[in-house]
Amino acid sequence: MHDRTRLNLPDAISELSCSLRETMPDAIVDVDRPRDPKGEWWIDISCGDFLSSVAWRESFGFGVFTSQASFAERPDEIYKRPDHAAKRLCQILKSWKDFGGADALWLHDLRQICDTPQTSVAEKMSQSQAAISKLEHREDIRISSLRRYLNAMGGRLEMRAVFDDFSASVDISPRKVSAEVRETEQ
Repeated sequence: MHDRTRLNLPDAISELSCSLRETMPDAIVDVDRPRDPKGEWWIDISCGDFLSSVAWRESFGFGVFTSQASFAERPDEIYKRPDHAAKRLCQILKSWKDFGGADALWLHDLRQICDTPQTSVAEKMSQSQAAISKLEHREDIRISSLRRYLNAMGGRLEMRAVFDDFSASVDISPRKVSAEVRETEQ
């Protein structure tokens, strides 16, 4: 593995580079410093025909682009910890080698990034390990099951509606819905 800028890297970028060196020994890591000391660092990871870009800011974490990054686009995924970002990059590389492209995160991928065994998730959800395995491989999953699964690993579910000309968070919690809204839905 090759680092273009070895000296004076922020600790988080050094940790990411070391993690990648251990798990992806054939990868090349190029780091571009920002002109502004508080600006965004860019990390390009390549391995054969695989290429991924990662943006990093101390207050933001690692923004991983699972598709080709272009100017002014947001990263597809964000990781605060360098070890989590490195695990995800390894998953993306494996998907690239196996299928020719980056796969979206699957439940088992999330669990692996969090270093949480199925048995632990099963215990917290009061389910069997086999039931968790089935849940992780379903193509269609209930939102309530997904919420419970993520909660068992210490996460939470957030949803976005994405249109061509806007995107917005969507609240799907079963909370109070005004009588006025219920009447218009009937």
